[in-house]
Amino acid sequence: MFSKLTSLVLLSTLLCAAGCSDPTSGGKGIEKFTTWGEEFIEDGIPAGDGTTGFVDGWSLKYGKFLVNYNAISVADAAGHVVAKLDKPRFVDNVHRDEKDLITFPDLDAKAYTQVSYEISTAVANAEIVGDADPADLAMMVSKGLSVYVEGEASKPDPDNAKKQITKTFHWGFKTQTSYRDCHSAEENGISTEGVVVTNNQTDVSQLTTHGDHLYYDSLQSGDNAKPTSIRFEEKAAADDAPNGDGDGEVTLQELCQANIDPSVYNTSGLPGATIGDFVISLARTIGHFRHEGECTIKRIDPVPSGVTNPCDEYK
Repeated sequence: MFSKLTSLVLLSTLLCAAGCSDPTSGGKGIEKFTTWGEEFIEDGIPAGDGTTGFVDGWSLKYGKFLVNYNAISVADAAGHVVAKLDKPRFVDNVHRDEKDLITFPDLDAKAYTQVSYEISTAVANAEIVGDADPADLAMMVSKGLSVYVEGEASKPDPDNAKKQITKTFHWGFKTQTSYRDCHSAEENGISTEGVVVTNNQTDVSQLTTHGDHLYYDSLQSGDNAKPTSIRFEEKAAADDAPNGDGDGEVTLQELCQANIDPSVYNTSGLPGATIGDFVISLARTIGHFRHEGECTIKRIDPVPSGVTNPCDEYK
């Protein structure tokens, strides 16, 4: 026969099995959002096989990778928003390591399946994160930019092994993009929708920027699709005659004069009459969630009257 004490212990064990094993079954936790540019932005993109680096022998080093984050939001499955960014955050992800964007304390410990954020036009009152330069923010505001990248690319001169061919670039993008329904990359066949806040713990969600996306030759995926590679040769050539001025700097305007080669590029349904059109479209894809996690991407800026291709907005 069970004693009263034995019965109480058994009851306690059963209750704990139902609740104590689930860290989201009560209490409060913290959700923190950070950002990082990964090695391709911090260290540069080397020559490689198209995935590990440029397939065409170029290498690249970023000098700046400026991003204006906005509207970070956490909501449950019913769409009830429990936390939202107070004002935009301005960051230069060329600086090393993760940068803290915002911390939301005292959230109920539970799953929040709807996580979203925006990369949108920089504003003067944005909070400057980490080592980002206030002068860069002022430049972004004055030009109406959401993303700005600059750097230098080079490759061995085929006519002189002791020399390098070098091209610089300073590209400012006006794209405004919403990243919704964010989820982590699959791990062991499982992908987490949104975030899970656990009792007395801090969960960290990294908004990752991918510096290689601007050089994609395709957005196709699947078993039968040609693997996507990153390329710079056609961008470099846009600076040369007849489309460019040959001054060593590849501008967006020059890219917008260079017709895209469909035998090399598959624009995958994105506007892409020129290399510039495709690069501007690809600027909307730099935002990710927790490294390789994905979000649903949607344009949030209205299309100006008379605009057919992205380059039309940069004339």
